[in-house]
Amino acid sequence: MLSSPRRRRRLAWLGGLVLVVGAIVAAVVFVPDHSVSRPPAKNAAPPQSSSTHQIKRQAAKHHAAARHGITPADRRAINATLDQFIPDGLGQRSMKTAWRLAGPELKSASTLSQWRHHSSPLPYFPVAGKTFHGWKTIDTSRNSVEFDILVQPRAHTRYGSWAFSGEMIRSHSHWLVNRLYTTAQMNPVRGSRHEIGPADFSAPAAAGAVSTGHGRLGGAWLVGIAGVLGLFLLFPLVFGIFTVARNRVRRSGTDRALPPLPQKR
Repeated sequence: MLSSPRRRRRLAWLGGLVLVVGAIVAAVVFVPDHSVSRPPAKNAAPPQSSSTHQIKRQAAKHHAAARHGITPADRRAINATLDQFIPDGLGQRSMKTAWRLAGPELKSASTLSQWRHHSSPLPYFPVAGKTFHGWKTIDTSRNSVEFDILVQPRAHTRYGSWAFSGEMIRSHSHWLVNRLYTTAQMNPVRGSRHEIGPADFSAPAAAGAVSTGHGRLGGAWLVGIAGVLGLFLLFPLVFGIFTVARNRVRRSGTDRALPPLPQKR
C-alpha cells in the first residue's frame, strides 16, 4: 500500500486533517470556559450597560420634573381628595361623595344611580386607614397628575395589598380623580403572598452563573464528535483494505494464461 508515492501523499494529507480536527475538538471539550460571568460581590454594584444608565438617568430626570411640577398646595389638595375618595369609592362607604370627587372619565359610562347600586368602574376593596398620602408621581402637567399608590386592606379579610394607578385633574381650585384602576393584587395564597399583575408577566432576572471549569458541550455533542473522528480514523483502514484486495485481484488475473491468438487463414 505504501509503495506508491501517490498513496503516501494521500495518507499524509488525511493524517494531517485528522490531527487538525482532533486538536480543535480537544480544545473545545477540555479547555474550560472562563468567559462566564461570576456573581458580583455583595458590596459591589452589578455591571450595567450604557443603555441601562441612560434609562435610569432619563427616569431620574422625569421624576425630578414630576416632583417639581406640582406645588405643596397642590399636593395637600390631592391628599385631601384621596383621603375621601379611596375609602368612599373603593370601600363603597359613600358613593355619593365618590361621585362628587370623580372626574369626567370615571363618570362617562355610568350615572350616580348606578354608583349607588354598586355598578361603577371602581372595584370594591376593603380599605384600611384614613390617610393616603404615600402616592408616587408618574407624570405631571399643569392641570393633571398621574400617580401610583399602594392600598392596604382591613385586618381579617381575604384581601391582600392592591396597587392602583390613576390620574388627578384640576377643576377650578379642586382636584378630582379622573382615572383609577388596579395594576397588581398581592392576594394571600396558601399562607404566602402572590402578586397578580404586570410583574407576573415580566421576564425573570438573570442569575449570575458560576464557571465550573468543565467543557461547554453536552453529551450529544460529544457523541457526534466521536462519531466524526471514528469515521476519519476508519477511512485509512478501509482504504488500505480495499487497495490490498484490488491488488490481489489484479495479480491473480495476471497469472492466468492468455487466450491464443487468432490464426491466419
